[in-house]
Amino acid sequence: RAAPPPPREARRLAVQFAHTGAWFRGPYSGPRGYDPQAIADFSQVCGDWRAGETRPFDPALLDQLWQLGRRIGVAQFACVSGYRSPRTNALV
Repeated sequence: RAAPPPPREARRLAVQFAHTGAWFRGPYSGPRGYDPQAIADFSQVCGDWRAGETRPFDPALLDQLWQLGRRIGVAQFACVSGYRSPRTNALV
């Protein structure tokens, strides 16, 4: 799948992972494209806290959250379920 074109303005998110209290705050993309370190940081925050595993999140998901926040006037989100490893899925 082709990556979406970079946004014209900086896009920022504030997302707290409910299970750990960890935050992702900051820009994740801008005129130069997506920031790989910011995507990795978001993926770490929303990773499988039980197994200590992460997988890279699709930047399009972050764009959807950003667009939703703008549409409904929300400045931050709480994430209650991020990546879950196959082992965690078997447990729950």
